[in-house]
Amino acid sequence: MQLLRSKKLIAIFGFSTLFVSLIGLFIYPSQGTLSEGFRTPIIAFELAQSTEDLNFLTGSGEMAIQIRSDMRAGQNLDIVFPFLYAGLIFCLILFESKRINWLAGVGLFVSVTIVPFDLYENYILDQILFRLDSLKDVSDLLPRLEVATWWKWGAIGIAMVILSILYFIEKQRLNGFLALFAGLSIFCTWVSCSNGFVAEIMMGFVSFFFIYFGIRSLVLYFQLKKTGSV
Repeated sequence: MQLLRSKKLIAIFGFSTLFVSLIGLFIYPSQGTLSEGFRTPIIAFELAQSTEDLNFLTGSGEMAIQIRSDMRAGQNLDIVFPFLYAGLIFCLILFESKRINWLAGVGLFVSVTIVPFDLYENYILDQILFRLDSLKDVSDLLPRLEVATWWKWGAIGIAMVILSILYFIEKQRLNGFLALFAGLSIFCTWVSCSNGFVAEIMMGFVSFFFIYFGIRSLVLYFQLKKTGSV
């Protein structure tokens, strides 16, 4: 029964993460004249290093106003999202390890910090959007955005790498490699100084991580429930 409850909790976070991600695809802006290498507006926004990187959000034109409006709607959704995806990572670390050791403890702590880091990043992004609406300068907010963004992404990357190590310990190599590639892709983006091409590859790995583990959590739960295993 305890095993079923733990799988159910993972499945709840997994399904919720996938569901909210799907909603986000329809809410966040999907196009814009982005800096070189970027194809995803929200990633270009989070990793902006200069006011030129925010040109697609800047101005009083109809297109810029619409993109800012869509971005703000996405940010409203992102108030909930950190609790879901961080919860999924937390539960994977907690319930898929046969025993909690110091490494798992570090992973649990880091996965919890993702939530306040993400919410702080959202606060900075909202401040930038507010200033852009008023056609004010945002250059002084960009260093704060960089710190907030990499606190969040750094915590996600560390938690994923720790999860991968735990999977390797349990001899679940496929799960280990998927988590490792996602975590290392974040590190590579940081090392590349937020290069657009590398960042989009990172998003591919991270998105696949959540899709795979989200679907896997549902499959495992329903298989366990069907067999009545405890």
